[in-house]
Amino acid sequence: MENEYIIPANYTDAGKLLGAFEIRSAAEAVLLCVPLALILLKLSPFGLTGTVILVSAPCFALGGFALTGIQDRSLLDFLRIYISFRKARSSTSWSALGGSTGSSITAHPIIHPASSTRSARRTRPTRPGRAAPGAAAWT
Repeated sequence: MENEYIIPANYTDAGKLLGAFEIRSAAEAVLLCVPLALILLKLSPFGLTGTVILVSAPCFALGGFALTGIQDRSLLDFLRIYISFRKARSSTSWSALGGSTGSSITAHPIIHPASSTRSARRTRPTRPGRAAPGAAAWT
């Protein structure tokens, strides 16, 4: 008995619609496009041709964007990750500085190389290996 297995050509298509779109992304596209289409149908002042164009253009754009997603994620999954990132970023930055507790933030002096033992006449940085006119090069 041989251990030879045949892998079908469509083995990666499992859980996808038309072999390309995830089922979750397709459901999100439908949930976004149907209400938009109904709202545009209700508010359209045009005849049949104008209404079809008015409804189909934004629905195709939104549906295509929802089907492809962002960075191989569905739109709602990406939105959830983005919101949690923003929440974590804001809470981390404020709690690290003491802003969330209401205490004052104290400024820390920035030590500039020109204010140390080196020449204080230097006013602008230059390319490495070249000294500013009238100033000694940093070593």
